[in-house]
Amino acid sequence: MFRGIFIISPVMLFPLLMCGQSTGNQRTSTPTMLTNGQVYDFSISDEFQSHSTLTPPNAHRMKIIGKRFSGNGDTVIYVYSFNDYSSAFVTNPTPHLSYSYSSGTDSMRYSNLSGLANISFSMQPNDSCDSSRDSLYNSSQFCGAFVYEHTSCTACCFEGFSYDMIYGNGLGQLLYDYYFPANYAHNHFEVFYYKKGPFICGTPDTTGLYLGVASTLPVDILRIFPSPAYSEVFFSKKLQNSRVQVADILGNTILQINCFTGRTLDISGFQSGNYTLIIQDSGSIGSFKLIISRN
Repeated sequence: MFRGIFIISPVMLFPLLMCGQSTGNQRTSTPTMLTNGQVYDFSISDEFQSHSTLTPPNAHRMKIIGKRFSGNGDTVIYVYSFNDYSSAFVTNPTPHLSYSYSSGTDSMRYSNLSGLANISFSMQPNDSCDSSRDSLYNSSQFCGAFVYEHTSCTACCFEGFSYDMIYGNGLGQLLYDYYFPANYAHNHFEVFYYKKGPFICGTPDTTGLYLGVASTLPVDILRIFPSPAYSEVFFSKKLQNSRVQVADILGNTILQINCFTGRTLDISGFQSGNYTLIIQDSGSIGSFKLIISRN
């Protein structure tokens, strides 16, 4: 479902559940395998956010804005908007996280909608060194959503590799994990937030403070000083109804002001260290390195 991730090519059979909501008597019968049409049954305005947990802070944030089917009805094409960010650990001149952002629109398609979601894994072996398992259940990890999970381990007697993939009813691919320790390979992504109709699961990542297309805030228009700072940071121009966010070196948001007006930001409550200051002003966004020193 998400860019750069291998997915099988979904209508909802089982209702989507909120955390702690009872399933009643609906699971008394044996659950049936989801079709691709059920897995990839998105609606306009559905939102999904995913990230890789093996890299510095990052997020792929998408919202469905268009949907159409092929002439024979066995392929669905979605148009979505996205607001993504990634970060990298930089050591010069001092250790800090450097952020980059991208936004726009793109499309994706899924075919063989009438096929079963597990068809791609049906020929995998099960013997003394290989294992493969399919499971259908309501997942507490994804707020009670009905999911299909495939796990497998190949050549596990010696230096094998394993897969774990989860697909949700109307939610697409929710998790992908590939682990091959002999080759020092580990690829992992998972959905940590979704909004589907009235149902919300997880907490959205608002890093970057913008939900639409934003341009870079030129450094000659806004500068911050001094560096290092002690208890206050000053802006070269007065901010008016701007969004201000401070993130620590791990990417955790420690301050967010959605409607800031002024030329001075109080940082007296922060410990000495390296931070990232992100400012959205008049539709533009800028990222600044903030160093606090009280030595």
